[in-house]
Amino acid sequence: MQLPYVRPDTFTVSLAHTRAGPVRGPASIRVPAGQIYGYIDLVADSIGLDTLRIDTTLTPGYVISGAPAVYRVDSLHVRPFQYPGTTNYTIGTPYPVTAAVYDSADGQSRPLIAPLRVNLVSTNTATFTLDSAAVTIDSGQYYSVNHPDTLRFRGVDSAGARILASAPSALPDSSNLIKVFPTPLAIELGYPYTVGRGLKLKNNYVYVVGGLVPDTVKIALRRFDHTLDTLTADTVVINKGQSSSGYFEVWALDSSRTDSIVATAAGYVRSKVSVTSEAASLLQGGLPATRLTTDLPYLTYVYTGTRSRYQLNPFAPISINVVSTYRHRRCGHESQLGTAPRPLRRQRDRAAALLRTRVRARLDAAGLGDRPDTASHDRQSERRPGPDPAESVRVRRQPRHRHAARGAPVPQRQHAAAGRPGVPVVRGFCDDPAGANEQQHVRDHREFREQRRPDRPRDRLQSEHGHDLGRSAAARRANDREPVGRSGAAEL
Repeated sequence: MQLPYVRPDTFTVSLAHTRAGPVRGPASIRVPAGQIYGYIDLVADSIGLDTLRIDTTLTPGYVISGAPAVYRVDSLHVRPFQYPGTTNYTIGTPYPVTAAVYDSADGQSRPLIAPLRVNLVSTNTATFTLDSAAVTIDSGQYYSVNHPDTLRFRGVDSAGARILASAPSALPDSSNLIKVFPTPLAIELGYPYTVGRGLKLKNNYVYVVGGLVPDTVKIALRRFDHTLDTLTADTVVINKGQSSSGYFEVWALDSSRTDSIVATAAGYVRSKVSVTSEAASLLQGGLPATRLTTDLPYLTYVYTGTRSRYQLNPFAPISINVVSTYRHRRCGHESQLGTAPRPLRRQRDRAAALLRTRVRARLDAAGLGDRPDTASHDRQSERRPGPDPAESVRVRRQPRHRHAARGAPVPQRQHAAAGRPGVPVVRGFCDDPAGANEQQHVRDHREFREQRRPDRPRDRLQSEHGHDLGRSAAARRANDREPVGRSGAAEL
């Protein structure tokens, strides 16, 4: 009720009923001082119609606006409130069931002013049963939250059954259809749901739909194409109170075909799933896109997997050939990274030093060993230590011939200026590891030394070798100096 203005005192408004039975409430409304609104609570006592208005005789001095309030009291409806859905399975666990009350006029649920006992009955006890068959809705509640019943599935019923609810002085109602079906098995394949030839698909299992098994269930697994795949287990078990079995693996023996796996168990609907095998893939990982020649050796990996590049493990060892697209020959060592390992470099140096010692020994035996010489060619050479610190070999570096990269014999170097015979080249173990050309080195060197003997006439030496022996040593050295290549062979 609302006043047109604020009063400094408490104001009382009297009410009148046309029929006091259906609606029960206070006879007046009090509006506190400083307020314009007053409130009361009404209770429906019985089915019927009542009109509530302001008694102008007991409340003079005001003009009443608006029409009287009409209240209609209908019967309560009771119905099942919480219960299973339409689709259920025989393996389903017991389900709690409650009941609620609501207004039949607008369908709204409202709290009760007194406790109400509601009876619950199954229309087909072969489908499901109720333990207590009754629940209580407490005062102040609109459903039996504190007193649920228990529903238990008993058998298969594809047509379905209902729960009927009834209570004194209330209209009855029922639940929706509750259907019960046989419990099916299901096979779940592990990710990525396919398998490559020679690989194994892990984390496959069988489970039941709709609940937990009441007892231990043994499930038989069967496949049809024995040349395409195999299983690590032909029987799996679902333990009591569980819904899934342990894992099993699928091994692909071949590819490009499809096989089926069937799971069966007594009292359960069998399950069937298709498995398609495909060609396996090799996946490379751990290798960066760019590397430096000074970097340390890098460890890379090769994995096996599916076409979708998902890694799967093989069920047997697999031999994999890993070949680099860049192969560099360096001193007799085929290195995929282009650099010989340090132990091989030490072996190369020792072999080269040993070869120089053997050549020097043969030259000394032939009387062509190192001795002081005034020729400009000897002045351009340099003395390098051999394996023995007391010995040394006079060598001269030249650019490596282009045929040496492929292991071909290095041709003798020709001096075009004078047309003299080529200077013999001492080949490293990369080009002549067995020392097959040592005899040729000795012959070439003997011929070269004979042509450069100091007792020959000056003009003959100058015409044949193109050197002016009359000039100073520094001038001759500057004129005859040639660039030294990093990868050249040693020249005696």
